[in-house]
Amino acid sequence: MKMISEFVDGERIFGQFLVSEYNKCVSNKSKVYLNMTLQDKSGTISAKLWDVLDSDYDIFAAGNIVELQGDILEYSGQLQFKVEPGCAKKIIPGVGFDFSNFVQISKHYSARILSKF
Repeated sequence: MKMISEFVDGERIFGQFLVSEYNKCVSNKSKVYLNMTLQDKSGTISAKLWDVLDSDYDIFAAGNIVELQGDILEYSGQLQFKVEPGCAKKIIPGVGFDFSNFVQISKHYSARILSKF
């Protein structure tokens, strides 16, 4: 799976990500969309979902792991994930699920802890 830090403008992405935060928003044209931050162990990316369905609010709740696809676009100098409507699903972690793929860990912090042993 490609990490967020490796995304480039124009790519089509399919993967699993942690929803670290989300907000229901309304555009200038009165169109409802979700503004989210997706995360993996390499970093975060702003994400937008247009054409929101009622079921999307449960799928994209903060703290959920989601599997989705969409396009990477550059907007105002920053990469953004445009989520394809109707394609996302919430992942229910089972036995052996590796949460470390979704949490950023500081290299400095790890080295400091290891140096104490």
